[in-house]
Amino acid sequence: MNQCNENMPYIFISYSHLDSDLVLPIVNRLSAEGYNLWYDIGIEAGSEWDENIARHIGKCNYFIALVSENYISSKNCKDELNYSRDLDKEQFLIYLEDVELPAGMAMRMNRIQAIYWNKYEPDNVEAAYQKIFTAVGIERTRVLVPGMGTYQQAQSVLPDTNVSMNSAMNSCSKKREKASFFKPVLSVCGVLLIVLLTLAVVLGVVLIKKVINAGENTEVNTEVNTEVSIEVDSDHPLYEYYERAETGDVDAMMYLGDSYYNGSDYVAIDYEACLYWYEMAADTGNAEAMYKLGNCYYWGMYSVEEDPEMAFVWWHQAASRGHLDSIYNVAWCYEKGYGVQPDYDKAMEWNQILIDANYEF
Repeated sequence: MNQCNENMPYIFISYSHLDSDLVLPIVNRLSAEGYNLWYDIGIEAGSEWDENIARHIGKCNYFIALVSENYISSKNCKDELNYSRDLDKEQFLIYLEDVELPAGMAMRMNRIQAIYWNKYEPDNVEAAYQKIFTAVGIERTRVLVPGMGTYQQAQSVLPDTNVSMNSAMNSCSKKREKASFFKPVLSVCGVLLIVLLTLAVVLGVVLIKKVINAGENTEVNTEVNTEVSIEVDSDHPLYEYYERAETGDVDAMMYLGDSYYNGSDYVAIDYEACLYWYEMAADTGNAEAMYKLGNCYYWGMYSVEEDPEMAFVWWHQAASRGHLDSIYNVAWCYEKGYGVQPDYDKAMEWNQILIDANYEF
C-alpha cells in the first residue's frame, strides 16, 4: 500500500481492527487505484492515540467507515464517525455485513452515501468497487496515477495546489524580469488597450440589455457548444453508429460518447467528442446523458470547467425524469448548498423518493 501523503487530499479509513481481514483487501484496492488513504495502523509509537486520530480526521477530505457489528460495538469507531459528522466531512459507509443499528445511529446514518458490501461478494465485487469509485466527492482524493511510482496531482479534480515559498519567490522574480523587458512594448500598446476597454464597455451594455429583455425567464442555458467533426467513411467500424446517431438514435449517441471517453481499437480518447455525443443524447431527454453531463461539471472534466450551478441543473433535469443517482445528487445539493440555495425540506423530499424506490444508499 502507498504511504499517505498528508499534504494532499486524503481519505480517512475508519474500521474495527477485528475486521482487518475484510478491510485490508478493500484498502489495498483503493490504494492501487490511486486514492490517498490514511488509517490508524500508521500511528507513530508513543503518540497520543486520541489526538492523532482527531487531527487526521480534521485534516482529511473524505471519510470512509467500514461498518460491522464489531464497528458499532466499538466506542472508538463511533467516536470517529460522530466526529467526522460534526466536522461536516464528506462520508461514505461500506457495510461489511447486515447490522442492526441503534435507532439514534440509524437516523444519523440513513442519509449517508453507502454500499452493502456483503450483497456484492463474491460474484460481483467489481461492481461494488465501481460504486465506491463513483461516490460523490471521492475523486478529489485520487492523487496517485495507477502504475506510477510517485504522487501526481490530477488537475481536473484537485483545484487547490500547494506551492513552496522558494518556488513562489522564483516565479515572482521571473515575472518582474519579464515585466521589465516588455515595459516599452506595454507603453506602445497603451492606446490599443484603451480602445479595447471601450469596446468591452459597449459590448457589456449590449449584453445587459439582452438580459433585461429576457424578462422573467430564469431557465439556465445548458448548451455546451462543443464542435467536433463527425464525418466518417462508410468503411469505418463505427459508421453504423454514426448513421443511427445522426437520425436520432439515443443508444447510438451514448455508445459513441462512451467510446470516445474510454477509447477503443476504432477511436482514440477524445473528450470533446465524448461531450458532444453526451450533449446530443441529453438534448433528446435521455436522463443518463444528463446525469453524466452533471458529473462533468461537478468534476470539471471533458473540456468543461467545474461549475456547481450547471452540475445541479443537469442532475435536476435527470432527476425530474426519475434517474435515481441524479435524485440522490440533487438531494445532496440541496443539503450542502452545492449549486443551489440550501433547502433541507427539498432535500428530504428528494430523499423520500429514493426511500420509496428502495434506493441503495
